[in-house]
Amino acid sequence: MGYTNILLDEEYNITGVLDWSGAESVPIEMFCRLTPDCSYPALPKELVTVLFEAEAKFDEATPISK
Repeated sequence: MGYTNILLDEEYNITGVLDWSGAESVPIEMFCRLTPDCSYPALPKELVTVLFEAEAKFDEATPISK
């Protein structure tokens, strides 16, 4: 943490602190919300089916696996 991580306004009041140490770039699939009924190991085709069904419970219109 250093002075480059602190945001200030014109009167030098602290308006925010940036901390990118835990930031990362990952595929969108990392945000899938898996439920306990997703059992492993599964064959790749079966895994896609399980993911599709699990995601459809949250958002039928645009599941990530689609």
